[in-house]
Amino acid sequence: MKQSLIHGFSMAVMLTVGYLSVARADVPPPDGYVEQCTVEKKQVPGKPCVACQNDYRSFTTDAGDPCQQQYELQGYTKICKSYGASVWTEVWCTGDLDAGTEITTPAGGCSGCRTHAHGARTSIAGLLVLGALVSTRLLKRRARG
Repeated sequence: MKQSLIHGFSMAVMLTVGYLSVARADVPPPDGYVEQCTVEKKQVPGKPCVACQNDYRSFTTDAGDPCQQQYELQGYTKICKSYGASVWTEVWCTGDLDAGTEITTPAGGCSGCRTHAHGARTSIAGLLVLGALVSTRLLKRRARG
């Protein structure tokens, strides 16, 4: 009886860890892709720019977007986002955006993709409930046999 409970819990933990490892995987850029969102390529005279590393966790926690919090208050504007779905670099520059400057996002880079923290929590909770149900089923089966 105790072993069935441990087995079910272990299965739920393994499913959860497997789910989280897949969720952290990133999509590689297509062959021949050359990153256009770099400080070197976006900076113009009189408009200092900085690079800010960001990742999907900024959209799944209550803390918010660290790049936006750090640079927007200092008068920077987000110019572009590098390729990447779970990890990327953003270029933030000061000064007004010129008519020739446009905010860019790479194709396939998943800009604006947002994951919701409650969705991830719900999935993990669901896996734990599934593990508990499997354990209960195994316990009932053993009790009958």
